[in-house]
Parts: sequence; structure tokens; C-alpha cells
Amino acid sequence: MRKMVISLLMLLGALLPAAGQHTDKRQAQAKKDRLQQEISILEKQLAANAKQKNTETKQLQLLQAQIGARRELLQQSERELRVIQDSIYANQKRINRLQERLDTLTLYAEKLIRGAYKNRDARVWYMYILASDNVSQALQRFGYLRNLSGQMSAQAVRIREARALLEVQQQRMAVLREEAARVRDTRRGEVEKLQREEHRALELVNTLDKNKKKYQKQLAGKQKEIRSLEAQLRRRAENEAKNARKKGKAPPEDIKLSRTFEDNKGKLPWPVEGRVVVQFSKPGKYGLNNTVGINIATAPGAEVCAVFDGVVVQKGITGHDVFVLIRHGGYYTLYSKLTNLDEAVKVGQKIATGQRIARVATVENDTWLLFGIWKGSKPQNPEPWLRKP
Repeated sequence: MRKMVISLLMLLGALLPAAGQHTDKRQAQAKKDRLQQEISILEKQLAANAKQKNTETKQLQLLQAQIGARRELLQQSERELRVIQDSIYANQKRINRLQERLDTLTLYAEKLIRGAYKNRDARVWYMYILASDNVSQALQRFGYLRNLSGQMSAQAVRIREARALLEVQQQRMAVLREEAARVRDTRRGEVEKLQREEHRALELVNTLDKNKKKYQKQLAGKQKEIRSLEAQLRRRAENEAKNARKKGKAPPEDIKLSRTFEDNKGKLPWPVEGRVVVQFSKPGKYGLNNTVGINIATAPGAEVCAVFDGVVVQKGITGHDVFVLIRHGGYYTLYSKLTNLDEAVKVGQKIATGQRIARVATVENDTWLLFGIWKGSKPQNPEPWLRKP
């Protein structure tokens, strides 16, 4: 029973390093799956825009987001490969130690076998005992011969255990090497895709450069829509602040909600699953200067959920876009480019964190949620407020 327990502990010791990495592998795979999903969403929107005229600026924004996701995916593959290579190195060290132990056990077993071979005839054993000078010596010789037999049996067990452990590690090494080869092949394919995407982005930039005035005019129209929404939101926030000043001190519940909202900076859930394609107030050469929030590309019909407890203070339309504004004490969150507004979303309605507000609309082949966070009448960059995906 004791030998069985020792063997089991040794086997578990050999397998524990692999078990400890299982959780990390699951998390890494979940991140890779998310990035692949984001890339797939962007690819579909790129394909839809490619069939339309005068969509080069949008294609460039989508492509730049896709390139960013592809680079993250490559970084994840490189980290995964480094972990596998470290495991291969550690596993090889364990194999070397096990092989050394097996060699030592085998050498000792050979010595025992040679000793037993010399005395292989049972009659020789008996004569060896009977030739003792006294009873004490006879007992000592009998004990030696019995111990020799026991040692041989125990050594055989140890050798079997060492061989079993060595076989487990060798099998694990084969799996690790296959896994490393698979990751390298996948990484090679991702590098080729990234190179094609970067080349395509360069071609789009060259096209935009040749028709600079035309595309700047198109951007000016989009920029006008953003400024209109920004002015509307600013007026709303300023009016609410003005009314609050007339009433005197802000209600305690609003002060508490503001503080709780601030305490959750970096922890807020994403309003929708997707990839940022237009960053806050960070225009590229041919990108929008989004001073309202960020644009998140997502799947058609994706659910939009509130990122924090609050109260709906406005529902409206700017241009062709439906939007909802939720107040969280002294903060506001904006959700725009919506469709299928939930019936429960009414002005004055209390909203809970994670509650569905609507679905994202698809406008001109783009399924983008415009999401903003405002502190009073001052827009914030939403990305630092959201938890890292």
C-alpha cells in the first residue's frame, strides 16, 4: 500500500506542471477566440463596404482596427509559443533527471542480480548458512540472503515506476512539440494576413491622397453630425447643472452615485462586444475627430447594455441616429446608432448595470455603436473607464 502511495505521488509530481498551466491556456484561448471574432466582424464590414462607392475612409478605419486586432493575435501566439517552449525545456530537464535515476537504479539492480547469480543454487545458500560458526552468525547470514531477495524485488518495483514516469514525460514532450508546431504554423498564416492587410491599407491611403479634397468633404459631413450631437449633449448637461444649482446642494444619492461611478473607472463592462474603430478625439489623416465618444464595431443586431446603474434622461435622434442618454449622478453615458429600443427604456426610467437598452443599428453597411462618457458637460475618453477585454 505504501509503495502504491509513493508511486502515485511521483506520478502526480510529474503531471502537476501541466495541470497548473491548464487555467492559463483556457484564458489565452478565450482571448484568441475574442480577437478572431473581432477580426471576423471587421472583415464582414470591410467586404460590405468594398461593394459600395466612396467608402475608402470607412474601409481604412475598419482595416486599421483589423490590423490592430491581428497584431494582438500575433502577440498572443508569440506568448503562447514562449510558454510552450518553456514547458518543453522544463520537461526535458525532468526527462533527463528521470533517465539518470533509471540508469542508477538499473546499475544497482545489475549488481544485485550478479550477487544473486553467484548464489543461485538453493543448496549453496543452505550450505552457506549451515557453515556458520554459531547460531548468531547463521541468523545474520539468513537475514542477509533474505534481504538480498527483498532488495531485488523492491528494486524491480522502483525501476518499473521510473520507467512509467519517464514514459509519461516522453508522451507529454511529444504533445508539446506537436502543439508548438501547430502554433508556429498558425502564426505564420497570421503574419501573411497582416502583411496583406498592411499593404491594402497603404493602397487605400494612396487612393485617398490622390482624391484628398473629395474625401475631406465627405469627412466634413460626418464631422458636422458629431458636432451637432456634441452640442445637443452639452446643452442637456449644462441645463441639468443649472437647474441643480437653482435647487441648491445636489441630492445625496446623486453624490453617492457619482463617487461609485468614479470608483469603477477601469471596471465598467463594455456596452457591446466588439472592437474600437474610431477612438476618442484622435483623428487619423483621414479619420473622424470623435469628440463625443468612441465607435465600436460589432455584429449585426448586437445587444447594447447599460454600463452602470442610472436614470434615462433623454431619448432622441440626431441625423439618422437614435441615441439614449443615461445619467449616473454627475456623469452621463451615451449610446448612439441604435435600433429596437427596449420598451422599458423611457425618460425617467431607472436602468440597472447590464440591462439591455436596445440593439445596434446597421447604417450604410456599418454596425457601429457610438458610446460616450461625460462628466457633466465635459466628454471623457471612454476606453480607460472600460475593463480590459
